[in-house]
Order: sequence, then structure tokens, then C-alpha cells
Amino acid sequence: MATASGEDTSTGSDDDSGSDDTVRGVQPRGRHVQLPVGDKDCPRLFPDELDVVRQTILHTVLPSWIDRVPQNLGSACHGSLKAAEWLILYKFYYTIALIPLWIRSKDEGSPSQSNTRTSLLLESTTTLSQVAHFLTLPTIKVQDLPELDSLILKYRQCLLTGWPGKSSKPNLHLTQHFSDVIRRFGPPRSTAAWAQERVNGMLQRLPTNNHPDNIPKTLLNKWHINSNLRSLENEPSYVRSSTEQDLEIAASTTTQL
Repeated sequence: MATASGEDTSTGSDDDSGSDDTVRGVQPRGRHVQLPVGDKDCPRLFPDELDVVRQTILHTVLPSWIDRVPQNLGSACHGSLKAAEWLILYKFYYTIALIPLWIRSKDEGSPSQSNTRTSLLLESTTTLSQVAHFLTLPTIKVQDLPELDSLILKYRQCLLTGWPGKSSKPNLHLTQHFSDVIRRFGPPRSTAAWAQERVNGMLQRLPTNNHPDNIPKTLLNKWHINSNLRSLENEPSYVRSSTEQDLEIAASTTTQL
């Protein structure tokens, strides 16, 4: 997907540099409507649609453990988005901001050319959101993997139709092998490189006070403190003594009053 500001937000499309036998070998014999590469109506976000996404980012409250994305999305000043930020966009903000907007636009009977753009953006966004959700599940059943393959195939066919001039990205080709990887190693959430890179980034952001050598000792010390506290909380004697102490404090407070 591309924004009206010129920022390319697509993960790639299929062409001769991609895996042709995966997509073209199983394509149905039908005519696909392809927009010209240089056409000004080549599918991209319009400024008003981008503003809807920005307003959604600004006013949507997410759990504290979910990272935030730039509120000025589409502007060059925030730099390139990280993989985790793209994931949040497709799993949360795009689904609640753009999909209802495009469905309402189709129901209102837009012109045919605009309807083609909306349909391509709607299909690509919904399909990629499904793929992102599938690949980040904590548990994936083997019998559900054909559904993942069909979603990836559908997404690549959509990109080939709407963005025929865009070269295929290596990461997009690698997603076609996720089914085999999941069968051998389990869900990508625990085994993929991007998951481990995210953990490395979290560790790098930890405050070290210029004493990185002491981090293992500090972590071990904090772990023992937390473990001892939980053990005390589970002891019946600790619960009784804590309750009695609270009652004594409450009684003394009442007496003073």
C-alpha cells in the first residue's frame, strides 16, 4: 500500500523477481484488471484517509504493553517504521479506521474507477491483516496451515493486480515457506528472527548506568527478591500475621480518632 505523501507502505508485489511458480502456476484462467504503473489512480491512500488513520491513532487507547506508532503517520520526519509498528498498524489501526471507511464508500456507490481503487486497497489490507494475525498467534494448528497458504497466495495475487510495477520483496517470498517452518518448529511468534530481534531491542533499551557487566547479577538479585516475596505471600503464617498487623493498625487509628 502507498500513501498519498509518496511513502510506500506495501510489503511488495509480485513480478519476475518473485516466485512465479507459486503464484502464477495456480492462478485461475481469468482476466485480471491491472492499473497502469504510472496511473495517478494507482491504489494509494488519499490525504483524507491518512488523516482518518492519524485521528484513530490519536484517540484510540491500547493496552500499555503495546507499542505506540507515530501520530504523524505518513510524514518523513518520523523515519522508517519498524516491523513491530507495521504489525500494530495492520492488526489494530488499519482494521478499525480504513476498513469501515472503504466498506461505506463501496456501499454508497462510488464511481467505477474509484471503486476499483477502494476494492484493491480493501482486499490487500484485510488479507494482510489476516496473515499478520495468523502468524502472531501463540498456538497454530497444523490443520489450519492450508488457510495460511491460501491467504498468502490471495495477497500476492492482489498485489500483482493492483501494483504490477512493484518488485517483489524477499520477505514476502519467505512468507510462502512459513507453513513448512511452522510444521517443524512451531509458531513464528516464538521462533522467527523478528521476534528475537524485538527482544534484543528491548534489552538494549534497558538502563545500564554504564555498568553492563552488572546486569546479570542485578537480574538474578531481583529475581530472588521477587521469588522470596511470593513464597512469603503463600505462607499461611505470613497471611495471618499480615492480617493481624493490619487489624492492629486499624484499631489504633480508630482509638486515636
